[in-house]
Amino acid sequence: MNRDINPVITLSAISLEVVYGNGERDAINWETIERVVAYLKDCFSMDQIRFEFETPQKVLLITENFEGWNELVQKLPEYLPGFPNGDDWFPKVALPPFNKNLTTLFQRNGVQQ
Repeated sequence: MNRDINPVITLSAISLEVVYGNGERDAINWETIERVVAYLKDCFSMDQIRFEFETPQKVLLITENFEGWNELVQKLPEYLPGFPNGDDWFPKVALPPFNKNLTTLFQRNGVQQ
């Protein structure tokens, strides 16, 4: 089974986890996240919003197509103090369409760009 089919996001008080279609799991603790960047990926006929969660050990990629995306977006300000709400970051990332629009949404011990 393909890893990219039906990924599911799971949130807890200590971690963010993705369970992939092939059963693989990838998790990171909230406290280890140093930076979150968002951008658009041009998927030919449409764009896809992507978040990259950066830790000292790895980068976890999550897209808006993952199950649980809406809950993640809603809860991020709770888990990562200083993370902007969707009304603040969405226009910066989504517009103009078909451009990367790379935006730093969270920087531990720093300021968003």
